[in-house]
Formats: sequence, C-alpha cells, structure tokens
Amino acid sequence: MARKEYAAGKAAGKQKDYTVKHYTPETAVIDLLKFIPFSEGDLCLDPSAGVNKVWYNNFPCQKDYCEIDEGTNFFEYSGQVDWIVGNPPFTDFIKFLMHSPNIARKGFAYLIGHSRINQVTPNRLSKLEAQGFYLSGIQICTFKAWFGRYYFLIFSRSKNEGIGYSTKNYSDEPLRRRTPHALDGRDSAPSQAVSSPEVLSSLQAVSSPTLPQVM
Repeated sequence: MARKEYAAGKAAGKQKDYTVKHYTPETAVIDLLKFIPFSEGDLCLDPSAGVNKVWYNNFPCQKDYCEIDEGTNFFEYSGQVDWIVGNPPFTDFIKFLMHSPNIARKGFAYLIGHSRINQVTPNRLSKLEAQGFYLSGIQICTFKAWFGRYYFLIFSRSKNEGIGYSTKNYSDEPLRRRTPHALDGRDSAPSQAVSSPEVLSSLQAVSSPTLPQVM
C-alpha cells in the first residue's frame, strides 16, 4: 500500500507533500515474505494493495487483495483467508491490526514505521492473544527514503516465548521493603516505614555489645 511521505519532527498532516505516495520496494517485499510460513494451498490477502500491488504480486500462494480506490474495502471483506500480509496506511494501522483476527485463519503480518510501533500496546496484544494470535516474530529493517527504521510484525497462532509483554502499569511509587515475598511479587501489603528510634536502637545493639563487669 502507499505510504505518505513526511519529515521527522514535523506533524505529518501539516506538511506540504503529505499526500505524496510511496510504495514498498519490491526487494524488501521479497525478503520479508520469506519469514511467513506459507503452506501449499494457503490463501493470502493483501489488505491495501495500492496501485502497483507489489505485495500481492509476490505472494507465493493463492492470493487476493483489497484496495479502497478500486472499490474493495478490507473492512467489508466477507471471506476467510490463511494469511493477511502487507503495508497498510500508517494512519489506519491499528484498525487493520485489530480487524485482522476476524479474517485470518493462520496469521497476519504488517510493515510499520517507528511512529506506529508504540501503538502495539500490551493491552492490544492481550486482546489479540484472547483471539488466538501472538506476536511471534519481528524483523527490523531500514528504508532511508522514507523515515528510517521500520518493523515487520508477524502474528500467528504460535507463541514465541522470547517475545512477551506486561499489562502492569509501573510507576515511581516508593519501593517496598526488600523481603523475599516483595521481590517475587507475592507481598502486596504496603511497606512499613521503620522509625528513626527503632533504627538507632538496632544500631546501638549491634555496635555496643554488653561488656563483662570488672570486679
């Protein structure tokens, strides 16, 4: 699919050439498709094929595509496919990502920029996992003609134990006392502050042992 050109440090929608379109280089498409575990007989869908249909043309299996400018809307696609793979419009990436489990049987993979990787949140990963899909692979690549660093995210039915997430919201709250239970997360009781007199008393007991009485 086309990608819109924009410069670093400037709001994309405010730039003069924001509507200029760029397409994924075919050499990149060929390399990235090697990471998809296609099987004989699989049906793969390009959800936003663009004019040149570079992803669609390189699928090594049965294939189909959607392109809104040609009247085929991904969000109205009525069939089921094995894989969904492509480069969706970056402004709608999350919509494409979260809709994919409704269509894909085996998995889906999308090429996204660094400005969208932060949208792949633990909560969204949790929702995808509830539907049976895990983030099972990541390929990091460079497109200097676009915006530099890009990520090819692969979601499948297979869980990769090397990729994880946490929905816990960490904060700068004071550390609890470092007991074994606190360190492994089992101690949820609030920390008890040790008063200065108690500390001094403990130190004095250690530093001033009882001496034998001299007769």
